[in-house]
Amino acid sequence: MRTPAISLSMVLAMTVLCMACIPAAYAAERGEEDCAGPWLGVVGVGSEKTATLLVVVPPTLDAAATTVAILDAEGGPAVAEVKSLYTAEPGTLNLVVSGEAFGAEGEITVTLRKPKGELVGCTKNADGEPVTPLFTVARIAPELACHLTKAAGLEGGVPKGIMEALDAMKTGFETKNMDKIMGCVSEDFTHYQWPNKATYRAFIEGAMMQGELDNAEFDMQYAEFTKNDDGTWTIYPVEIMAMFGSATAELTLKQEGDVWRIISMEVQGV
Repeated sequence: MRTPAISLSMVLAMTVLCMACIPAAYAAERGEEDCAGPWLGVVGVGSEKTATLLVVVPPTLDAAATTVAILDAEGGPAVAEVKSLYTAEPGTLNLVVSGEAFGAEGEITVTLRKPKGELVGCTKNADGEPVTPLFTVARIAPELACHLTKAAGLEGGVPKGIMEALDAMKTGFETKNMDKIMGCVSEDFTHYQWPNKATYRAFIEGAMMQGELDNAEFDMQYAEFTKNDDGTWTIYPVEIMAMFGSATAELTLKQEGDVWRIISMEVQGV
């Protein structure tokens, strides 16, 4: 069933309503104003305002948990796509989108920041020049963000299955669960040092036996999630710390049925 179209005017009306719907108890319960719910960003862009971005952003500005919809002038799906989402520095989220819907701009980058607890944003084209769009931001209640996400069909962010695979891999290394680790690796996996899945498994098992992977930790705070032309996604940097020291990995995942698995990786520091 087709998702009902949502016009820009409807979204702006929701935004105004959202500002009055923030529950004070939600913020007081956590003792932090910044955690008073996610944010809704509405950005109208294009040479003739031909496209609209709806961005639901978590309080942490976590790229992987950000959802995006790109709508045309009539509120339907636009001819455009999310190219990447990444956190370049603490408190900053960058969203790169491109497509015919942006007219002469072609590609734009929206940068969101929270300098004093309030979300602000700026938009630039592919040449780094400022674009002056209609930009509205409001903090909203989590429940409202959930309903809006479903209603607007916000599917342009990082696929849920990718985060599930990364979480499973992280848990597998931290608990030394080989089945969980290898469940995240595709049968088509390849690497110049480990040419297939079996050799990669042997390497990991050997490192575990020698204690090199004890106290393993993964950090993806500054990871950039990039969609490739072939439909795969690349995540970089993934910081890995354990008894061996530290390393930085670039992971590429592809969808296999209902799940996402790692098909290749580049590791520096091992």
